[in-house]
Amino acid sequence: MEHPGHSLPEFQAFHRWLDEAKNFGTDLQMNGLCLQREIGELSLEIVRYHWRQNNYGADDPRTEEARAALGLELADCLAYLLKIANYTGHDLQAVYTEKMRQNINRSWDK
Repeated sequence: MEHPGHSLPEFQAFHRWLDEAKNFGTDLQMNGLCLQREIGELSLEIVRYHWRQNNYGADDPRTEEARAALGLELADCLAYLLKIANYTGHDLQAVYTEKMRQNINRSWDK
């Protein structure tokens, strides 16, 4: 497999293949911890991007560098979500669609 695809089901299939091809560990707890680590890194990149945007402006190369780093952390988080969905037998697209269907009629207190 050379390309992860274009949809969540294809992404999940890619990660099943990648786990096997690279002999990645499929321990649920370890991957949960790895996701938490990636969320921490994502949070730091959000702060860095926000700070650079406010101090250097949106068009500054340092801001674009922070935006690119933020994108990579988003991808890392998605990868672990896909892996965890695989390990627990969830079709991520289906559960996401159902949850958003519920949220359409939900109200949140402000």
